Amino acid sequence: MSRSPWLFIESLPGVNETAVLPAEEGRHGGRAHRLRPGDTLVLTDGRGHIARAELLSGDRRETQVRVTEVQEFEPSPSPLHLATAIPKGERMSTLLAMTTQLGVASYTPLQCERSVVLPNPDPPPRWDRIVRENAKQSQQAWMPEVLPASSPQQWRPPRGTPKVWILDPSGEDALGTAAAGGTGPQCLLIGPEGGFTASEREALRRAGGRTVSLGGPILRVETAAVAAVSILSAALSPSE
Repeated sequence: MSRSPWLFIESLPGVNETAVLPAEEGRHGGRAHRLRPGDTLVLTDGRGHIARAELLSGDRRETQVRVTEVQEFEPSPSPLHLATAIPKGERMSTLLAMTTQLGVASYTPLQCERSVVLPNPDPPPRWDRIVRENAKQSQQAWMPEVLPASSPQQWRPPRGTPKVWILDPSGEDALGTAAAGGTGPQCLLIGPEGGFTASEREALRRAGGRTVSLGGPILRVETAAVAAVSILSAALSPSE
């Protein structure tokens, strides 16, 4: 299904059933992918289901498709849950876009003592759109969940998460070395550019965290997130 454009639908129909796409997705298929009746596309609900479908009709008001094949995918056995302070402006969009493409399972905004940007209690709808567009672009059956904001003191890892990594320049070990050969769910926490305070680091350690570093220069939040997620993904990938 890799060569066909991916579009989102909240609820996938069964094989040989028809459905009307959300208006935004229908317009995107027509404008960006120039889909025409008879063309093949891929539908995803972002919850592990994808379907091959045929475009039956499409105009500015309605886009109708017929499903020809449905597949179901299990979530990763080693999901990566990311929690970070919020960077300024469009850098937040970059963080969400890049880490979604790298396959994170969830994202939690952190309200830290040194945060420059304070999160809203509920994530803005724009974040969900960024996640959805980048999950489609990278052809992932599971889309990351954007969770409500938390402080480091309130944050807790998802149940069953054996590894919690606190990214900090004071980390005793390099992230890649500490995570090498690991399996199972992982959490990665990244503070603002001023770093977590001592009390925040202590609270995260009490929640099961281990302080690690990337080494080298101090990075911006979004750069550190992309680098650390890439390192963890490589460390958790099964060897050939």
